[in-house]
Amino acid sequence: MLLSAVDYSQFCDDDVEKLSKSVRFLDLLSNLRREEYSEVFINLVPYANKSAVHVQEDFSLHRAYIIFRSLGLRHLVVVNEKNEVVGIITRKDLMGYNIEEKLLKVFNRSDSFISREMTFVTEVR
Repeated sequence: MLLSAVDYSQFCDDDVEKLSKSVRFLDLLSNLRREEYSEVFINLVPYANKSAVHVQEDFSLHRAYIIFRSLGLRHLVVVNEKNEVVGIITRKDLMGYNIEEKLLKVFNRSDSFISREMTFVTEVR
């Protein structure tokens, strides 16, 4: 894809005003990074889902993949024996596993196709 040069004459004063507002917003945001706000916390307990699907850290990858497929998950939390979060598995992490499964199905189909052809050839002779 070839990018064209920007024609600055097509921008109007409103665009410049919007840009200056976003710069002011960034200034305000940087003020919140002050030390006085570093110890401020928000209690998210009322909003957190306490029944989230999770697996132990020594859980089978194959079974985790089945859980992903059957429940339509995007993320799967991994916990240790104390139920402390030690990681998260995403769809992207399991994409390679999915490819291996599909290739296995393709190879199994092609093997059965070849064996059927071989049977047909031996019957014709």
